[in-house]
Amino acid sequence: DCTVPIDKERILVCIGRDANGDQDAALQAANKSLHAQLAVAAWPQALQRNIVMDLDAESPGTLSLPRLLASDEGRRSLNMSLANFVQVTDVDVATLAEGLPPNLCDLSLNFAGCLHVTNEGVAILANNL
Repeated sequence: DCTVPIDKERILVCIGRDANGDQDAALQAANKSLHAQLAVAAWPQALQRNIVMDLDAESPGTLSLPRLLASDEGRRSLNMSLANFVQVTDVDVATLAEGLPPNLCDLSLNFAGCLHVTNEGVAILANNL
């Protein structure tokens, strides 16, 4: 809920409705988009802490960054840099590949300086496109 009731009304009007006039579907899409954006922002830090697959230690199994990112069916582009993260491996690339949203048209990933990313990791990524 909002601290000022009129703010809630304004937010709902701004989000609008989906193509079928369904406000609930539009709200779900907005939530998925916000969750995915937070997943992208948190990914590098979570990678360093080895918690990409399970971000919430208090509720294990409930907060997976790949699952949040993949749920954003409206996302058409993704730009993520993991450049110079020396701990990035093929497994991490595969995890990212699993999280790619289904309707991506534009993908920009940077693994420069990631010495443990091999052709195998890139192949896994390519197979998920």
